[in-house]
Amino acid sequence: MSYGGPYILIVSGEDSKITLSNIMLGEVWLCAGQSNMRFQEAKVRNAETEIKDATHKNIRF
Repeated sequence: MSYGGPYILIVSGEDSKITLSNIMLGEVWLCAGQSNMRFQEAKVRNAETEIKDATHKNIRF
């Protein structure tokens, strides 16, 4: 499948069927470590503008 979405995933068996919706495919970043890995949005250059313009509905957190 191509990255993107949202997709619908249907899993069915003999007696049951489960439907999952709003599924996205793409990169998954997993970061683990100490608290120094955290970066606050308020510390970004032009933070007010970046936060106001952050309309990436397909990015999940």
